[in-house]
Amino acid sequence: MATAFVVFSQQKDSVFAIKNIESPTFLVNFVSSNMSADVEYKQRILEKRALHERAMMVLEFLTKEQQMLELKNDIQSKVKSDIDRQQREFFLHQQMKQIQEELGENPVDQEIHELEEKAAKKKWPEKVAKAYQKEIDKLSRLNPSSPEYSVQLNFLDTLTDLPWGEYSKDNFDLYV
Repeated sequence: MATAFVVFSQQKDSVFAIKNIESPTFLVNFVSSNMSADVEYKQRILEKRALHERAMMVLEFLTKEQQMLELKNDIQSKVKSDIDRQQREFFLHQQMKQIQEELGENPVDQEIHELEEKAAKKKWPEKVAKAYQKEIDKLSRLNPSSPEYSVQLNFLDTLTDLPWGEYSKDNFDLYV
């Protein structure tokens, strides 16, 4: 807190000093000596004889600094709003999850349980059963709000809907 006050106090003093400078030469020199440019740039400013050229160099530097600060603030603002949105969504998902657990009806667990029940009735080869178990384990670890979750769920649902080991007698005779 004390550091913020010192910085604010210094800014206030600088503004007061700048407002009270009447000499254009002294004003350009004061601003150029207090700006955050590197020593080489400040040296080039001092090497200029004409006040107009020095003032233009200072103005050019300050304009670039202002643009950089605006860009930095814009980026920080966007990042902050994105993080705030993500935190809000996470918080809401956690609340929803807790409410569903309290009510005893977690739709994600219900979907996985239904898939496992369907799979238990299937007569598929051992390789398919192992692959299915691996994929259902993967589904249970995925976040339900991720796009991959719905793809994985559809894949497993399709696997359980296929007629594994089920055959029908078809009559291909068109004249019957």
